[in-house]
Amino acid sequence: MTAVITGGLGDIGAAIAATLARTMPVAVADLAPYGSTPGTYHQLDATDADAIEGWLDEVGTPTVVVPAAAVVTSSPLDPAAWRRELDVDLTGPYLLATAAARRMVAAGVRGSIVFIGSWAAERPHPAITGYSVAKAGVRMLCRCLALDLAPHGIRVNEVAPGYVDAGLSKQIFDREPGRREDAAARVPLGELSTADDVAAAVAYLVSPAARHVTGATLTADGGLSLLT
Repeated sequence: MTAVITGGLGDIGAAIAATLARTMPVAVADLAPYGSTPGTYHQLDATDADAIEGWLDEVGTPTVVVPAAAVVTSSPLDPAAWRRELDVDLTGPYLLATAAARRMVAAGVRGSIVFIGSWAAERPHPAITGYSVAKAGVRMLCRCLALDLAPHGIRVNEVAPGYVDAGLSKQIFDREPGRREDAAARVPLGELSTADDVAAAVAYLVSPAARHVTGATLTADGGLSLLT
């Protein structure tokens, strides 16, 4: 088994890489020219189809695919931000998942693809239009690919976190006093998710314990999506 992970230098991507590396080789990609990871590292623009193909040529046919690269901005009226978010957050995952899937099908590999979604896919939030729309698209992409790839034994699922004390959210929490506590107070379980929580959900979905799970969204948001 080999796992490929984009966005692997971000807090969530790095946690996923570290968790999966306990049971399989991992190949990590991100935009930075160099990154310290538990497996091999490749500099990659996750929206570049040719670069993705070249990376997979080096790695070989993966058995686990996690497109974790993502961006979010607070620019709902900016067309450039909209295009960037849809490119990175939706087209990027599509490109990696389908490139890997073609290789799995050709090699007869029964693999697993896990998208990183968000509870924002179904709950509108101020100022993150592009991100929310892209994550809604990821959810349907997950379901469509799950149906298309099921005959080949390839499972496709999604992990949908809520407020995660990592990445861009953590930067906001660190910058704005009281924001972290306010966010945690909104979560029915009373605390924020961590990057390791997201990684654990991914690890479950790619494990034999989830061998009959496909087309599913594992909502790991502490109950946020239960609120109206």
